[in-house]
Amino acid sequence: MKNKFRLIVCVSFMLVLFASCNQKQDEPIKKATGVESKNVTTEEDKQKAIEEYEQNIKGVKEIKVAELDEVSAGKEITVYLGRKTCPDCQKFSKTFKPFVSKYEIYYIDSVAGIKKSPEDLKKFRTDNDLKTVPAVFRVKDGKITDRMNIDDKVGTTSEELQKFFDKK
Repeated sequence: MKNKFRLIVCVSFMLVLFASCNQKQDEPIKKATGVESKNVTTEEDKQKAIEEYEQNIKGVKEIKVAELDEVSAGKEITVYLGRKTCPDCQKFSKTFKPFVSKYEIYYIDSVAGIKKSPEDLKKFRTDNDLKTVPAVFRVKDGKITDRMNIDDKVGTTSEELQKFFDKK
């Protein structure tokens, strides 16, 4: 009788363990950025995330780093540094979207806009104290006058972004 009871308990335990291991992991995950997101795994999911990012930042004026001096000559401009394949940039773009239609914002693609070299991006970020991609900053006469590094662990709220834009 004891053996039968032990066998039933063991089999039950194994069934529960097996069932919990085979559950789908498609539930949205609340990341530290404050944005719910699913794990992007398939090419289709990646493409959808890229398309959503591009839609969210539609309206920015794309420039290259080499154009900063010319574009900011005599005036202060706001620049967003990001890229469409960056998961943190994709998350941030959802918060950033309302500001794109409200303000004049220039955009530097962190890959195509900086000579397509990771070393060039690193040098640009280091030289200008830009700790993260994505980043939002102001430039006047080719020099960064203010910056907002986006903390991917904490996230950035609309209120924080609004404070940055109000500082102008």
